[in-house]
Amino acid sequence: MWQTASVLNVLAAMLVSIAVLLIGLAGTYWVKRHSMFNIKEVVVTGMRGEKDLYHQNPSFIRQAIVPQLSGNLMTVQLSVVQRTFLQAPWIRHVTVRRVWPNRLWVLLEEHQAVARLNDDYLVNQQGETYVASTDDDLPDLPALIGEKHDAQLMLIRLRELNKWLSPSKLTVHQLFLSERRAWTATLSNRTVLEIGRDDLKPIVAERVGQWAKTWAIAQKSAGLSNSRHIDLRYPNGYAIRRSAS
Repeated sequence: MWQTASVLNVLAAMLVSIAVLLIGLAGTYWVKRHSMFNIKEVVVTGMRGEKDLYHQNPSFIRQAIVPQLSGNLMTVQLSVVQRTFLQAPWIRHVTVRRVWPNRLWVLLEEHQAVARLNDDYLVNQQGETYVASTDDDLPDLPALIGEKHDAQLMLIRLRELNKWLSPSKLTVHQLFLSERRAWTATLSNRTVLEIGRDDLKPIVAERVGQWAKTWAIAQKSAGLSNSRHIDLRYPNGYAIRRSAS
């Protein structure tokens, strides 16, 4: 048997494989045990630096979360670190990187609130809903009223309406989407626009744009300063409900 070249080659290959496996196991054990790889620093910053974090204090969040981490630089599971940091309020996205030999670099992206939904949620720039405690620095946000799964659609329509309303110098204070998919907007001067469904003619952009361009003239010529309810669900114009003086 020992004179057969093919058998010797097989045995040699097996011995080499066993040696490589043992070396790998020994290396893994060394990495797990060696103090050089113990995590000694966790750097927490925003996507564009610490000044990019408005609702999270890097030092506070680091002190609160780091004790929950286990393992050293080589064995810690980055997905676990990511999920741990995502538990903090206002955090939208987390990126975790290993920095040789004993540091973790954690990049945080905060939600940027642009609207409220049903007084239960905040809505970020991407139309995602989330729950977080608010503070005095949070600006007065427009209110969206509708189903949670329609948050992104409502945010898109809010931005469109503000664009179409620009000739009137008004903005949307509250936007309501009914179960029948009809839109109602309350403006910054408390005027209510009954916009209707998207399938009405003319299209929403034309209905709102027509009102925004003609409203100042209509007010002046017809003395409509106290009118607070405008119905745009007409093909050739809009109806005005006079408010009590």
